[in-house]
Amino acid sequence: MAALQRVGMALVVVALVAITVPKIIAGTVEPSDTFVGATWSTGQGQLTKNENPLVPSASANASSYTLTWSTDVSAYESSSARLDGAVVGEKAFYVFLSSGEAWSVTWNTDGGVRVYVDDGYPWRERVRVSELGKGEHVITATVDGSTVVSATFTLGSTTVAAPSTTAVVSSTTTTSAVVTTSTTAVTTTSTSAVASSTTSAVATASASANASSYTLTWSTDVNAYESSSARLDGAVVGEKAFYVFLSSGEAWSVTWNTDGGVRVYVDDGYPWRERVRVSELGKGEHVITATVDGSTVVSATFTLGSTTVAAPSTTAVVSSTTTTSAVVTTTAAGPVVSGGVAVFPGDSLQAVVDAYPAGTTFVIKAGVHRRQQVVPKGGDVFVGESGAVLTGEGVTEYAFGAKSVSNVTIRGLVIEKYAAPVNQAAIRTFGGANNWTIEDNEIRYNLGSGIRSGGSGWRIIGNYLHHNQVYGVTGTGMSGLVVEGNEIAFNNYQGTAPGSAGGSKWSYTHGLVVRDNYVHDNVGNGLWTDGHNDGVIYEGNLAVNNTASGIQHEASCSAVIRNNTAIGNAFHTGAWLGAGIRVALSPDVEIYGNTVKNNANGITGVYAHRDNPDTWCPGPDGQHMLANLWVHDNTIIMPTGQSGVVANASYDQVFGSWNNRFDHNTYTIGNTAKPFEWQGDRTITEWLDYSQDTHSSFN
Repeated sequence: MAALQRVGMALVVVALVAITVPKIIAGTVEPSDTFVGATWSTGQGQLTKNENPLVPSASANASSYTLTWSTDVSAYESSSARLDGAVVGEKAFYVFLSSGEAWSVTWNTDGGVRVYVDDGYPWRERVRVSELGKGEHVITATVDGSTVVSATFTLGSTTVAAPSTTAVVSSTTTTSAVVTTSTTAVTTTSTSAVASSTTSAVATASASANASSYTLTWSTDVNAYESSSARLDGAVVGEKAFYVFLSSGEAWSVTWNTDGGVRVYVDDGYPWRERVRVSELGKGEHVITATVDGSTVVSATFTLGSTTVAAPSTTAVVSSTTTTSAVVTTTAAGPVVSGGVAVFPGDSLQAVVDAYPAGTTFVIKAGVHRRQQVVPKGGDVFVGESGAVLTGEGVTEYAFGAKSVSNVTIRGLVIEKYAAPVNQAAIRTFGGANNWTIEDNEIRYNLGSGIRSGGSGWRIIGNYLHHNQVYGVTGTGMSGLVVEGNEIAFNNYQGTAPGSAGGSKWSYTHGLVVRDNYVHDNVGNGLWTDGHNDGVIYEGNLAVNNTASGIQHEASCSAVIRNNTAIGNAFHTGAWLGAGIRVALSPDVEIYGNTVKNNANGITGVYAHRDNPDTWCPGPDGQHMLANLWVHDNTIIMPTGQSGVVANASYDQVFGSWNNRFDHNTYTIGNTAKPFEWQGDRTITEWLDYSQDTHSSFN
């Protein structure tokens, strides 16, 4: 991605060359067209046919462009201000390249620090200022591989050095054991760890802002900042995931760490708030440390769960002093170790499994296990030591696969680079594989999907599912599936599966529960039930910056969608009224208690008539319906876009006897003259005349 590299203190422009890439044109691929720039992706917006491939124009130089900024994502040119020379006093903002059309833009700050959220528009990026600091910064945009545009701005009102965001952590005590590797710095655990960078002195508290100015609080509610959050110091946290808040006092730059170096946070652009992925910790006592504006250290000690056991390390691979793990073994049976049967790098995992009875626990030892593929036995448990990686190396089709094998547990592994077909996954099962538990794994960079489940009673808990080519998680033919506390991010990141890919997708399920997941930056829908799902519950999820809808329930039956937060979704979807929350062709859906903010559209219902009969859901005509949609008690913030119901023809029942209703909602509406859909675009007054939202408020 880098078009600029730092060499010493100088910036060097690296030339980008013309490359030949396939192009998506109405669902087909043409491999012959040539484009300039090496940072494109078919997932970054629509790649359309251009008979004259893009080349740098002699007239397109730096003076043709201006960098502007605004906190309003829609302010491109209309109300944005010049960034060069500006003092930016916001927590986060958007930067725009204007004017002039650009097909490829590579963004950088301060010569290499990438602090942008790529939303698919090359000419617009969202700046996460939590990774910068007060003072002067330079944003550089390299346009179409040839034109460099830059702007200097000041963040905040004072000029201080921006702290490093990749700090080496050292301890002021010597009571903890030291873990070392050949590639990482020494790390120690301390309740008073201090963050410092490799190039600057250890931070010290300033006289004007000290630790007593701040408090670390926590909640499972992302919106609970100060209002209802509790002190973290001394707390017992029994949740799978939670948010930690720095309150009170304004902070421009916060570097977060846990246990002296383990970073288990999801940066959402607000420096004073982070989401903790507890799957990378363990039960027992932990310390969270926040270094504020490079100088003030604030810490809190908390207990995860109800028992006190040592938290496993997640950053260091511990080398063995024996030769056992270094030797590639051909023995079928691994040695029995504390906790189960050891499987070392180089061992055949399948051979070890075959040598032991069903219900055995296998400990996958730290290190890289290459091209392993296993069909487990019923009741088998696979537990990864910290640093245990299963890699398919782009060759092996799957890591774990089975049919009619139940009660399998897979926990604590990194599973990557398996070459699954587009409709399969690195972990995959078929009919009769019941009661699997997939917990606290990182599943990444696989062809196909990360997890494909099939069976009843599954639990997919606390995993980090990212950068898989199709979905993070998918499945079909299930009952009682629980998907909880996962982070599902950047899936379909290459845009190789347009229209049927994204964060997740399920079909033919009964009683699916999707709870407390953080689903962001997927190319496609974030959370998606599509085709014959009944009794679905979506609750407590955070869906952010997915190119299609944040939560979509489609061609299915009853569902409850409650207490979710959807922000910045559906700006790059061809779907009709893509939205923060979208329901299509599904009866008996209740939507309440959600916060839906700054999406392409708010909450929408869509009926597109289908002639083919479908008796999965109850209905007088045996077809999917949009009936009994009940949208109430939500907070809907719509600077642009609409909420409401649409149909693809004059089906009066959609707007009458099918009983679709909105009420008791709280709206904040921008300048859209007709922010509602009901048999056409409607003003607020017209919407009320149709007896919709008669007890709601409009701001």
